[in-house]
Amino acid sequence: MAKYLDVIAEFAANFHGSDIPDEICDKTKLILTDSIGAIVGGAAEPEIRALTDRLCNRDNGASRVLGMGRKAEPALAALLNGSAGTFLEMDEGNQFCKGH
Repeated sequence: MAKYLDVIAEFAANFHGSDIPDEICDKTKLILTDSIGAIVGGAAEPEIRALTDRLCNRDNGASRVLGMGRKAEPALAALLNGSAGTFLEMDEGNQFCKGH
C-alpha cells in the first residue's frame, strides 16, 4: 500500500497546472459551467426547495448551497447541491453509458 501512496505523493509534488493540455482545461470549464447551471436550475424546483428548507438553516455552515442563498455544513451542501444538480436530468452524465 505504501508504494502506491509514494507514487501518488510524487505525482502531486511534481504536478504543474501548465502540464494540463488546453483541450482538457476547456472541457473541464464546460463541465463545471454545465454542472453549475444544472444545480441552479434544479434548486428552483419545489421538491429541492422543500428538501433544503427541511435540512438546512440559513447560513448554518461554511459551504454554499447554490441557488438558495444559504450556507450549510460541507456534507449537507454537497448533498443538496448534488440533488439539485441531477434533479432536472440536465447534467452532463456519461457519454459511454448514455446517461448517468
